[in-house]
Amino acid sequence: MKRLLRLLFLSLPCLLLGCDYGPSGSNFKDINPDPEVIADITLHEQEDTVVARGNLNLFFKLFLPGREFYGHKLELDGKLLSESTGSGGYYFESEKFTDGYHVLKYSAYANSGTGSLADRYRAEMVVVSRTWVVLVDNASPAVPVITSIKPEDGQLRISWKPFKGRWFKSMELRRQTNDSEYRTLATFSNPNDTTWLDNSYIGGLASYNIVVHLEEKQYTDGTAGPATSFHHPLPALLSTTYNAANEATLTFSSTPFYKNFEYYHLSTQDGHFTFQSYEVKDTVKTFPDPGFGKDFYSSLATKPKNINYHHLHERPTSWFHIPGRGKAWGPYHDALIQRSVGTDRFYVWNQGTLHLVDATTMEVLHKRDVGATTREANFPQGAFSVNGRQAYLILNNDIHQLDPATLRTTRIYKLRDLLPYVSYYTKGISVSNDNRLLIASPIGWDSGRDTVYVVDMNTRKLLTKIATDNGARYAALSPDGKAMRVYPYLYAEQPDGTWQPHTRTSNYTSDFRFHPTKPWYTVKEERMVSFYSIQTGAKMKTLTTETTYGRHEIDPASGYLYENTETFPAQRHLHIYNIETGQLVRKLKLAPDVTAFVYKDRIFSPERYIPL
Repeated sequence: MKRLLRLLFLSLPCLLLGCDYGPSGSNFKDINPDPEVIADITLHEQEDTVVARGNLNLFFKLFLPGREFYGHKLELDGKLLSESTGSGGYYFESEKFTDGYHVLKYSAYANSGTGSLADRYRAEMVVVSRTWVVLVDNASPAVPVITSIKPEDGQLRISWKPFKGRWFKSMELRRQTNDSEYRTLATFSNPNDTTWLDNSYIGGLASYNIVVHLEEKQYTDGTAGPATSFHHPLPALLSTTYNAANEATLTFSSTPFYKNFEYYHLSTQDGHFTFQSYEVKDTVKTFPDPGFGKDFYSSLATKPKNINYHHLHERPTSWFHIPGRGKAWGPYHDALIQRSVGTDRFYVWNQGTLHLVDATTMEVLHKRDVGATTREANFPQGAFSVNGRQAYLILNNDIHQLDPATLRTTRIYKLRDLLPYVSYYTKGISVSNDNRLLIASPIGWDSGRDTVYVVDMNTRKLLTKIATDNGARYAALSPDGKAMRVYPYLYAEQPDGTWQPHTRTSNYTSDFRFHPTKPWYTVKEERMVSFYSIQTGAKMKTLTTETTYGRHEIDPASGYLYENTETFPAQRHLHIYNIETGQLVRKLKLAPDVTAFVYKDRIFSPERYIPL
């Protein structure tokens, strides 16, 4: 059996080789080694050159009929941007690339279409590509530069170069004045517009620029060009003159931009100078007497047409001082001014500085820092005698004796060296011609009351002390040093050296004064000023004033008595009287809030003076 099987196995190849065999072809397919490729790639809403600014959505449309799409690849300058199995789109962020020209290439992959086994198993495929030129342009636009600004027939002509560039949407002409924000004057949709007439400029500093808006998909405020400035002075005060009736005539400059003009408005803080005019050439105005004594802080607003302002102060405005009558000095507002006829000097306490002023030339001869506090409850912390020989100053609660000619300290006194107590605080001092010093001190430890001391500074001897319940600040020492007023009494020095109350004086501190050159004191009651002898109390003379209320003073140089009076509504006057004849020498209208004084042949306020 085994031999039979071997025989059959060996004879089988011979049988096969002896057969005639040929394939039928039923299982074979034809292949196309060079298939036709029909394809188209388009980029939606884009030309062959793609201009990119900002972010851009790229939508690709692929046409490959009869082929199976495998995917795509997108490259820029050979660098891969994206790769996927879909045709879709791409969000192109152009800011990531440099400005300029680039090559964008889109490659699509599909089956080869040959029908081969490799084609069937994606071992071969067809690649379809298209390229575009991409111009990236993210640079700021070249904004037109303003080339000229000049007046033209009552208005202001602004000119600039035309816009050159892509993406133009609109441009604006803007103006900035008075440190305010820029305002848009006009908007242009034509890039070739190059000029505009400003119909609201009236004067002052103005800056103009052009702002360009581009057609961009992202929000933008536009691109502003460089500013160009123009300035023509605003209407302002040119001159002020006063006539014999003290009327003030003001002359202003006008504006050449008459087509833009609507009206002028002049105003001052106290209302003395106010007018409004719709005539561009109406620039000379006369006003009633504003009163003597100060300059008037004023403003002249010029309202242009074609702009509505919410408030008057927003209008183009020039600010200035209308000078008051007379010559200027100081100014020494809220200052204490003491006069010394013996040396012809003013001692002016102003904002922590003591000024020594020549009362004839008004030159400041010397200055000295005396600290912020120079008065305590209206009581001066410095004292100068009428004859100009004695001068004292309180600094750090020490009493400094000064050289009246230089304000330098010649000697310093501790209060404990002059007064019989250990610790003191002074409210103020005054000094007589013979070097007696009045020292006003607050509540004393022994009496619980304010105390007024008189010290002979030649011998440093305490002459007297008077306690008072009504405040030491009302104390006053006579120029001869023989009497003092400690409210409500007048104390006089007796032959035995004691100080005795002489008589009861007025209840009002402003009604009592020592005469600066005679041994008298004055008391005003109603409209009557009475002069009394300090020694005897006898009435020496009387003087009738025009008003009931007024603070009177006596000028030691001229001997005149003067009063600052105020009546309603807010009318201030200075009345000057000759004590010898009782006659009114002059009645002078004062500006609001001004207090004046007389010295020799002049009338002074804190900032002006005129002849008497």
